[in-house]
Amino acid sequence: DELESRGYEITGGGNRLPEEYIPAANGGKKGSAFPDITAVKDGRTLRINTVDTRASGRMTGREARNAAKIRNLRPNDHLLIVPKRRKPKLPIPQK
Repeated sequence: DELESRGYEITGGGNRLPEEYIPAANGGKKGSAFPDITAVKDGRTLRINTVDTRASGRMTGREARNAAKIRNLRPNDHLLIVPKRRKPKLPIPQK
C-alpha cells in the first residue's frame, strides 16, 4: 500500500502477485533469485527483500548471498533490504 501511495506499480510479490523470478545469468534455475516485492515507477525498478538477521543485526550468510545475486543479476535497479522482525525468545521453564 505504501509503495502504491507513492506512485509505484507492484509488478511482483507484495501479497498481490507471484514473486518475480530472475533467472540466473546462464538462464538456468540454479543461481536465480526471487525478490519479495518488485515495483516500478517512472521506468525505474525497485526490488525489496526481507532478510533474516543475526542477533548483531547483520544479515545471515544465506540472505547476504541472495541479496548479492539480485544485485548481480539486475545491477541497474535499486534493491532495498529490510530486516525481518525477530521473534522474542521464550523463557525456558524452570522445574
